[in-house]
Amino acid sequence: MKYNEWRDELKNNLLSCNESERQRVLDYYAEAYADRREAGFSEREIIEEFGAPYDAAHRILTETAKAEIEEEQTAPAPAPAPVVTPPPHTEQPNAAPVAPAFIPHPAPAAVKTKKSHTGLIIGLVCGFVALVILILAIVLPALAVNGLLNTDIEFTMENYTATEENTSLRVDFGAGSLKTEYYDGETISIDYPASKSFTQKITERNGKLTFKQSTKWYVWTIGTLDIPATVIHLPRDIVYNLDFDLGAGSIDIASGTYGTVMIDVGAGKLDFNDCECTSFKADVSAGKLTANNLKCSNFNAIVSAGKFESNNLVCDTLKSDVSAGKFEASSVQCPDIKTTVSAGSAQISIKGIKSEYTIRSSVSAGSCNLSNQTGTTDKLLVADCSAGSITVTFDN
Repeated sequence: MKYNEWRDELKNNLLSCNESERQRVLDYYAEAYADRREAGFSEREIIEEFGAPYDAAHRILTETAKAEIEEEQTAPAPAPAPVVTPPPHTEQPNAAPVAPAFIPHPAPAAVKTKKSHTGLIIGLVCGFVALVILILAIVLPALAVNGLLNTDIEFTMENYTATEENTSLRVDFGAGSLKTEYYDGETISIDYPASKSFTQKITERNGKLTFKQSTKWYVWTIGTLDIPATVIHLPRDIVYNLDFDLGAGSIDIASGTYGTVMIDVGAGKLDFNDCECTSFKADVSAGKLTANNLKCSNFNAIVSAGKFESNNLVCDTLKSDVSAGKFEASSVQCPDIKTTVSAGSAQISIKGIKSEYTIRSSVSAGSCNLSNQTGTTDKLLVADCSAGSITVTFDN
């Protein structure tokens, strides 16, 4: 399950909450997701940590109900109703009985108490910092003495040449820099740095070559590494399907024509410029992705943190979903556009005439500069903003 699917299911399970409370919960999980991605956790690991959307929603609703009960229990008891002594009754002949006056009891005032946990939090933070310092003082010297901690790693450049013609390339990259470039060879060739603590796994199966980088945990304990660049040489005149996952570092994909392109940026920076492809899908949970001068049939961008930037985008359909972070697309030429923002912002500049588009705008919170209208052509623009902001401009 992807994070955006998990978030939507959680939202559906919080329908009994009011809008502000529901948005607060969604913002909390969006921020927690972004923090964990920046810490190096994969999307699957974070979703497993959050648990099932139904369980998360049930836990939140239960805690909310418990808090309300505690507030009621801590509220002061209502003042007793005043005792009213009826006047002496005087018998009157043939008089109808008089009903006693109704004395309303005042409803208990809802008093919210706010407990301060500042002292406890400060104590826990100080204790945690002291524990970390103590561990580092003991562990790091031990690693250095045993030769396990080496901040001056020596790399050797190695080469892998594919044994068959591959039309799909899968890259899982987590540190350093990587670029692809075309050459006149017949199969994919990879030049990459290697060491005992910095390894790569390369496999070929059913026309797909997979390059996966892995690093020992203690490599990052102290200092920085000067990692030589990884270069993937692609034979010319082959249309490749790309599947790139960037955990950290940087990737620069050569300009060219591709098939299906899938990009996942967890941190770092990835450039996919001056390219053409049949379909393009990107998931940015941290870091930055640029896709300038891009032409494709189907364009789909999911931004849960970080930034996606595209200038001069031409496509048949454009879909963007922003739950945090920023999506920016300028000089867009597309007849079918849909953007959804639940947090963060989307800024789209369309190269075209506004009156040609049928616009459907929905805002439950946040801001959107669009108003509903019926266009003069079959072009469609849908903007759904539940929080954050959507800004769309036109050349004409």
